[in-house]
Amino acid sequence: MSELSTSHPDVHQKLMAGEFVVQRQSQYAFSQLACDQAIEQTCNRDTKTKGGLTGFSINKGAVHRWMLSSHERATITSECEAMAGKNPTFRSRKDLDKTRVHKDEEHTKDVIATIDSMINPFETDRSELVHISSGVVAPADVTDDMVSAHSEGEGAFQVFCEERFQHGSKDMFATLPRQKLVIGNSRQIDVREMMKYSLGPLPLSLATCQGSLVKSNKAKLMNFFEGGPEVPPHIEAPPNESVWIIDGMALLQQIKCSGITFGVLADQILRMLLSFARSNGSKFVHFVTDRYMNNSIKNAERVKRGSCGVELIKIYADEQSVPKQWKKFLSGGSNKEALIEYLFKKWSNESNTLGDVTIFVAHGPVCHKLFQSPGSSNVSVEEVNALHCNHEEADTRMFLHCAYAVNVTQCRNIIFKSPDTDVMVIALSMCTTIQAKLYFSTGVGNKKRIIDINQIADNLGQGMCYHTGMQAKHGKRREQIDFFST
Repeated sequence: MSELSTSHPDVHQKLMAGEFVVQRQSQYAFSQLACDQAIEQTCNRDTKTKGGLTGFSINKGAVHRWMLSSHERATITSECEAMAGKNPTFRSRKDLDKTRVHKDEEHTKDVIATIDSMINPFETDRSELVHISSGVVAPADVTDDMVSAHSEGEGAFQVFCEERFQHGSKDMFATLPRQKLVIGNSRQIDVREMMKYSLGPLPLSLATCQGSLVKSNKAKLMNFFEGGPEVPPHIEAPPNESVWIIDGMALLQQIKCSGITFGVLADQILRMLLSFARSNGSKFVHFVTDRYMNNSIKNAERVKRGSCGVELIKIYADEQSVPKQWKKFLSGGSNKEALIEYLFKKWSNESNTLGDVTIFVAHGPVCHKLFQSPGSSNVSVEEVNALHCNHEEADTRMFLHCAYAVNVTQCRNIIFKSPDTDVMVIALSMCTTIQAKLYFSTGVGNKKRIIDINQIADNLGQGMCYHTGMQAKHGKRREQIDFFST
């Protein structure tokens, strides 16, 4: 190229004049194309389209002769299109087309939505190490490693300088040792002594050889109860003005929430609770959830269900996307407690949604009721001291809310909504103590049904109902649920 002015002076003159690009139209002087791009968009495009080289022949000689006149045919094609008005000489910029403007606007909105769904690292006051986009909280060992990485590097650099520059004890070009931030300890174990003890987390009388708890199919017990009476103990519709007591975590497990945000999820759950109440003119709905304590007999069962290794995710904004692995997210106790607290705060700030329906939200050891005062559009929040409870599972806590509905709000029809057989068993054992008609709503899809608990109790008899509930009562700590006798 440095000798181009002498070897090819005419080419050099054209290049210096700026004729190394192609101007396809005269309206926009700055929109010039490279020569190869212009050839692809004109001659080669007309050659390779339908009726061109594609599928023409596999004979090399025929293809070669056809290509010699391809530029002439491309010119004829372009002129015919121009005469028909199909290929105008002048057009506006593609960036100004309505379709392109609309697409760019949608892409801009997507970028804004993505940024809004992320946590702002400059505004958060949390001490945890949080992933910006997903809100996942880093485990303690990962956090310690990342926080101490700089100091570990400074220490390694100091040792490097002392050994290789100051003292010369190591060669300058020797291999650098790998930094191990997490160090594991080894120990000597006597195998004979070790084999004297059970190696599983649970004794074999309560667990399988794989270490998981032995379980039975409790759903068969429900089917047995339903098939006992001569007349099926089912009702077509819930009684009017019944109180709904809903197993909150079971409801969350049934929801399909792919591709939505936590704000949309909260609104969806609230609409479901209101739909339950308005289906039979009810004015009270109790949303009861479990608690997740560190020292719990349920820990072994939670490990079996997959809570081990679950990432802790912080909910920091309504626009935050719900995790794609929804079931995995709900298998972590900390995630579920954080979700329940978020739902309570979200519903507390709603307006013109509840109407005449009062929702009791049990979260943690406390309970609040949400309602709209007459003439007000805002939601009022009141703490209900009578529903404060240290129960771990919602199975027993639902009956505390049942006692409140019967004794305080004077309700005579109670509907428990839960897929758990334990709730039905406890209800059977206590239906003679509760001064109200009890119903059990369960099932999904075409298996949805409302079971009349009192009808099943009449068929079994008081003694059978009592002994049937003994197992559930001992498993759920009977002193926690035996509050109807006091």
